[in-house]
Amino acid sequence: MDAILGSDAQRAASSTGQTPAQKPQNVIRFIEKALKAQRAISTFDREQESATGVVNAVKHTVNEFEELYLDTLIAYYVAVHYMRDHKYLEALHLSKHTLS
Repeated sequence: MDAILGSDAQRAASSTGQTPAQKPQNVIRFIEKALKAQRAISTFDREQESATGVVNAVKHTVNEFEELYLDTLIAYYVAVHYMRDHKYLEALHLSKHTLS
């Protein structure tokens, strides 16, 4: 396990009582990877549509919804992290920004 996560990650996780997989940074990083992949899929779909000339509005709507969902999920986990650290004002500002 040290080879994958490194001993520093294990020490940091054990000092907070969390396993490395439970740390908020790891969760957010995984969601950001999913968001990056979703954006790549959206770009690929747009390129295919421009090559074929056929536009699929449903695909555009689904892709935009999934991107918005992942952005909101990232903001949610960041807000939860702020609340856990008792930084309520930062969490409130982040939630207001997400909802606008």
